[in-house]
Amino acid sequence: MRLGWSHGDQEVFSIDQMIELFDVMDVNKSASSFNPEKLLWLNQQYIKESSPVHVARHLSHHIGLLGIDPAQDRHCMKVVKAQQERAKTLVEDGGQQRVLLSGLRAVRREGRAEESERGGTAGLGAVA
Repeated sequence: MRLGWSHGDQEVFSIDQMIELFDVMDVNKSASSFNPEKLLWLNQQYIKESSPVHVARHLSHHIGLLGIDPAQDRHCMKVVKAQQERAKTLVEDGGQQRVLLSGLRAVRREGRAEESERGGTAGLGAVA
């Protein structure tokens, strides 16, 4: 949005703010430069400020491509909340989801196997 246009020093805008503040008369005539690092930073700001439910909804496509069904995994929302401050893109966050959820599944399987070897079911709630 800011290529050739600005509103003071403000970097992050909601859609409503952009609609309200944008004026074509404020577009600069000088050449603009595209900064991919700044775009990643800006994307990260939007991810951080969005609700976890909103992020999860948009993330579901990306983690679905990685073989994870977010509707079937009750830990997805916990991982979204944990990664929300760090993720710069949904693709990056999807990759983290896969790593973390795979780790959780391995811990659950290991806990169940150990409990099975002992012949009981106590403690399964802690790893489920």
